[in-house]
Amino acid sequence: EEGDTPSKAVLFRRLHKKTSKVDLIDFAQQYGTVISANVWYGFGQAIVEMSTGPEAEAILASHMDVPVVIRGKNVIVERGDALSDSQRFKESPKNP
Repeated sequence: EEGDTPSKAVLFRRLHKKTSKVDLIDFAQQYGTVISANVWYGFGQAIVEMSTGPEAEAILASHMDVPVVIRGKNVIVERGDALSDSQRFKESPKNP
């Protein structure tokens, strides 16, 4: 079963260095229920986990041609992989 279900995670790349979890959640909530948001500040990346695969797909589908803009910066969105426990552990705790 697992193989067929679309990923619930969306990877955000090239984030503005001051992007917060709140910015990401505010953006993603337009598409459904956000389960978690994890930001890696040093890398300008984040993973947002939605409650269903179709919600995550909706974010990607809506932004094939239209850039995602968060904090005035164009951000890349891609299908992400659900976070492993080690990734959750490595999340940088400091907020900008």
